[in-house]
Amino acid sequence: MASDHTKSKKCTLKDIARRSDLSCAAVSQILNNRGGAFTSEATKKLVRSIAEELGYKQNFSHKLQRGDRTNTVALLMSLPRLEWEQHIQSLSMHLTELCNTKEYATYVFHMTLSPGRNLEIIEKLIERGTDHFILIGLPKGHGKVISRIEALNRSWIAYGNHRLIKRQVGVDVENGTTQILQYFREHGISDFKMFLPGRSERISALKAFYPECTDQELHDRYLCIDKAFEEPLHSGETIIVQLAEIGYRQTRKLLETSSPPQALVYLSDYTMQGGIRALYESGIIPGRDVVLAGFNNTAAVQGSPFRLISVDQNIEQVAGELFAHLFDDSPCRIKVAPALKLNWI
Repeated sequence: MASDHTKSKKCTLKDIARRSDLSCAAVSQILNNRGGAFTSEATKKLVRSIAEELGYKQNFSHKLQRGDRTNTVALLMSLPRLEWEQHIQSLSMHLTELCNTKEYATYVFHMTLSPGRNLEIIEKLIERGTDHFILIGLPKGHGKVISRIEALNRSWIAYGNHRLIKRQVGVDVENGTTQILQYFREHGISDFKMFLPGRSERISALKAFYPECTDQELHDRYLCIDKAFEEPLHSGETIIVQLAEIGYRQTRKLLETSSPPQALVYLSDYTMQGGIRALYESGIIPGRDVVLAGFNNTAAVQGSPFRLISVDQNIEQVAGELFAHLFDDSPCRIKVAPALKLNWI
């Protein structure tokens, strides 16, 4: 490990070359993602590891002056709270690994609730030489953010299912919901409730699955609409606790007015965790007395002692599609099919 004294000095290519027993030219090639076919992956990994250990900071100014590309990708988290959601963490990890494999450097930046500040972040990243942007969700003021990226001939793509956004890759939520409903039908489950916000792709899936029902019939039979989903959540680690609390309140409210149905469908695994607590407090065993279904297939669900259903977003494929379509400017709206997971097999 480098000493504090070593880290306090400005690290140069010579320092890295000395430690790795390579020439400065070879180190420069690797750090600028131009390592040739004769440079092994082990050597590239060693050089990057030493550079990180010594606190080496690349200076892209010479490239920018020449108008060269820097092969950098910025992952923009649209809301600070997203970093606490497991599927977003997984997506960020897969994208970073994929960029590294393809010899692209990555930045991860958290956007703010201020449109003006978000535009400043974009300007600063472009000044630092960022070539490509992946928007994880849509930040505040996303219209101006995207326009600025395009005006400076940088490429971008968004993750999510957003109306009127011309370049995006998301998960087919309707497909995932249909898989849950199909499982219910195959197992004779006709009495169920879905805890959802007022506007949701899952409601569209429900309508398509039961075309013979009117909107009012669907609402009365299957839906528990909760405005709590439309209220802003506080940033920070408590986001998971807040979502679980919503699921807890929803389930308690339902149990106070009616007997438990055959199944309950939650917006996410986090809200389902709160529902599990409410059921258990009422003497109802989740997975035995009532079937539970969530979304995102988080580790908490996979390791649960209860029999739970969830929908896996197929994040690795999502990351692959985002990267594959990042470098052009043609419109694309891709929906990746998720997979139903039965967490007792």
